[in-house]
Amino acid sequence: MIGLDDFVKEKYQRCGTDVKSPGDVCGQGLTNEAAEQLGLVPGTAVGTSIIDAHAGVLGCVGCIAEDEHFTVPDITSRMTMICGTSTCHMIMSQEAIFVPGVWGPYYSPILPGLWSAEGGQTAAGKLIDFIVETHPAYGKLKGTASDRKVHIHEVLEERLIQLTNEHKVSSMSQLTKHLHIWPDFHGNRSPLSDPSLKGMVSGLTLSSDMDDLAVKYLATVQALAYGTRNIFDELVKRGHTIELIYICGGLSKNHVYVKTHVDVTGIPAILPNEKESVLLGAAMLGAKCFSNFANVQDAVKQMGGKGKLIKSDLQERQFHDKKYQVFLGMVQHQREYTAIMDG
Repeated sequence: MIGLDDFVKEKYQRCGTDVKSPGDVCGQGLTNEAAEQLGLVPGTAVGTSIIDAHAGVLGCVGCIAEDEHFTVPDITSRMTMICGTSTCHMIMSQEAIFVPGVWGPYYSPILPGLWSAEGGQTAAGKLIDFIVETHPAYGKLKGTASDRKVHIHEVLEERLIQLTNEHKVSSMSQLTKHLHIWPDFHGNRSPLSDPSLKGMVSGLTLSSDMDDLAVKYLATVQALAYGTRNIFDELVKRGHTIELIYICGGLSKNHVYVKTHVDVTGIPAILPNEKESVLLGAAMLGAKCFSNFANVQDAVKQMGGKGKLIKSDLQERQFHDKKYQVFLGMVQHQREYTAIMDG
């Protein structure tokens, strides 16, 4: 249909037809030159590589909770979030499930025999950094964090806890009751798949102090969590089941980010004790190709380790449901404004 008849007739020779699964043995292992540069033994087994975020799924999806009373659901009900500059939301399924605005489904890119779907946010940690670093109070925040030798997110969380007590609200999340953010400052990847979308903020005041920065930071984290919920809703609507979230990557160290996502989605999360899930996933492929395990699934199960279980606060649900309603309304308003101006 798109003019690639010759490509098909040639049986795809121009792109190669020797296809291996992740973790399959490549050639004869390390060459003499590669082994010398790496300080390893020539012939050391080398497994077929994998996309970095997909390696993160392998490193997470076999992790069990330290809480012995929590039973990990079926592997097709486990969502993995790789959270850094951007965020990838990945889930596997037995059958192909097509979800508009979500990449895939792809067959066997992570675990053999399972389909994979991937949602995502083009800016996650990058958006948080942008909101914080462009605020007038950033210099003061940075100085405070430097003096105390802690991350700026820790300083902001402490200030949010103080504000919660000072304002006598029932929970930290209530501090953003009238401050709403649409987080697609760099377009929407999933589930709207619209690169033209822009960021939006409703509820600005003339405040520019540290308290204002802390609240804007919280509203930004919440907006990202509502974006994740939007992706989850579309996945579930089309047939996926999500009963557990794994969170890895740089933002997994951010308590406000993790807890907000758990409360907004209402789904428990496990934070793997292993800090480098992507590297662990790659190691699993190496272990499999070295014949330590019969298949990648066994490597995932045996090497997955344990993690901290984070449960959602059901009392937060009603508040987040209201803000999520505003969140979905904001993008509709943006499209109305665009239609007026482009009409």
